[in-house]
Amino acid sequence: MIIIDAHNDTFDRRLGRAETFDLTVDMPHLDTDLARLKAGGVTAQFHQVGMHTLVYALKLLDAARRMCTDYPQHFRWVSTAADIEQAQAEGQVGIVGQLESCTCLEGELSTLRMFRRLGVIVAGVTHGEAPDHGLQADKSPWGSCTLADREAARRIFQGLTPFGREAIPEINRLRMIVDLAHANDAAFWQVLEFSETPPIFSHGNAFAQCPNWRNLTDEQITALAEKGGVMGVAFYRRFIDPDEATVERLVDHVEHIVNLVGIEHVGIGADWDGLGDDEVAIPKDPAHLHELPEAMERRGFNRAEIAAFMGLNWLRMIREVVG
Repeated sequence: MIIIDAHNDTFDRRLGRAETFDLTVDMPHLDTDLARLKAGGVTAQFHQVGMHTLVYALKLLDAARRMCTDYPQHFRWVSTAADIEQAQAEGQVGIVGQLESCTCLEGELSTLRMFRRLGVIVAGVTHGEAPDHGLQADKSPWGSCTLADREAARRIFQGLTPFGREAIPEINRLRMIVDLAHANDAAFWQVLEFSETPPIFSHGNAFAQCPNWRNLTDEQITALAEKGGVMGVAFYRRFIDPDEATVERLVDHVEHIVNLVGIEHVGIGADWDGLGDDEVAIPKDPAHLHELPEAMERRGFNRAEIAAFMGLNWLRMIREVVG
């Protein structure tokens, strides 16, 4: 089974803690290392290699690319869908370059083009910040909220900046995937309007199951699916259920999305190593990833549906948008 996780922050977390970037070293105090990726059968991960400043992003990108050049027996840089299939065939873990925020472009489309030449194929609209050379004009709210709050935000918030309105068509032209995770509601709807290719929502859950600003409403999930996009369910307790976060509750989110738009529009967006030092993900790390398909099987999902969720939906998105 091809298993693809659409968001991982380990290089960013390691840089912030001055830890080694070497994923072949066992790091039990973090979520991600080669041993646990192999134990979980992970075929590929989207790795956050860009946010903050250009220099900061290049440090992350260099770290990720060096894994593939220093350990070609273990890692493969992903430029196309075929690279993921080749990684599976050769027992490697594919690394997909993902900008979690476009602030690192520093307001220049030429920098976006350079990141594309360096192999980055996913561009996130924002990490919630604004504007600071980014694509979003107003900051994204955080925490619990009501559906009325979400409806008001769509009208009141500023969405894309002028640079954002320039960048979305260029991201499309470059055959990069637009990522809407963290976007405020106004920016979310504007990107759906302006993007000519299907965007994704790499990590976040269903608002109807957990009313948090970072989760998508049913209207948003439906619109994303109608555009051909895929959303990745996040393993963050606060996005699952702040009172009782379990794998079964995470499957509630998956089931809700599937009932709304079909299995073709949902996958994994774990956010391992992006949750903070005091947070334990659900499932806790890649070695425990088996808990999720097992819970889905108990819920009545068949093998084809589980395979689509675990990775084939992301593979299809990459093939369609990137090649």
